[in-house]
Amino acid sequence: WLRSRLHESPVFKDLEESGDRAKAPLKRLFTTAWSQLLVGVATVLLGTAGFYIMTTFVTSYGTRVLGMESQQILMSMLIGAVFQIVAVLHAGRLGQKYGATRVIIIAGALTILAAFPCFLLIQTTQPLLVTIGVSIGVSLLTYSFAAVGPVLTGLFPTDVRLSGVAVGFNGANVLSGFTPLVATALVTATGDAWWPAALLLIFFAACSILGGILAPKFSQQYAGYKH
Repeated sequence: WLRSRLHESPVFKDLEESGDRAKAPLKRLFTTAWSQLLVGVATVLLGTAGFYIMTTFVTSYGTRVLGMESQQILMSMLIGAVFQIVAVLHAGRLGQKYGATRVIIIAGALTILAAFPCFLLIQTTQPLLVTIGVSIGVSLLTYSFAAVGPVLTGLFPTDVRLSGVAVGFNGANVLSGFTPLVATALVTATGDAWWPAALLLIFFAACSILGGILAPKFSQQYAGYKH
C-alpha cells in the first residue's frame, strides 16, 4: 500500500532517463561491489541470525531441555513481538536523528552485554523472567534490523543498488537459516549447556557492529545519507 503511493527517487529517475542501466546487474555487482556486499551481509546478520536464536532456538531449547510448556514459551515470544513493534518505531526515530549505522553499532554492543543475562533469565524457566529475557533479546536485535535499510541502499551505486540490496539482505537470511541447527549442535555437544547459544548471538552482534563501522567508508561515495 505504501509502495504504490511512492515515487521513484531522483537518482533512479536520472538513471532511467540516461539509459545507463546495467545489462547484467548481478555480474557487475559481484565484480565491482563485492566488498560492499560482504559489508551489507555482515550488517544484517544480527537482525536475521540473532532473531532465529532468540525465537526458533529458544523455543526448542525451552521445551526440549528446560521442560517448559510450549504455550508458556510461545506467550513469551508473543509479548516480545509487541516490544519489537515499539523497537522498530523507536529505531527509525533514532536513525533519523543520530544515523542508521550508529543505531546498528549501539544495538550490537548492547546485545553483546545482554546476551548472557538474557539466557540466564530464560534458564530460570519462570514465566515472567523468561518473558523479560526474550523481550530484551528480540528488542535489541530489532533495533539493528530496523536500521539496515538506509545502510544497505547507501552501500551500492545506483546501477546495481536494487541487486545489491536484494542479494545482501537475502544472502544474510539464507546464512541465518542454518543458525538454529548450528546453535542446537553446539548446545548438544556441550551437554545441553546454554552458553554456546549466547556466544553465537554475541558473534552475530559483533559482525553487525563491524558492518556498521565499515559501511560509511564504502557508502560515502554513493549516497549522502546520515551515518
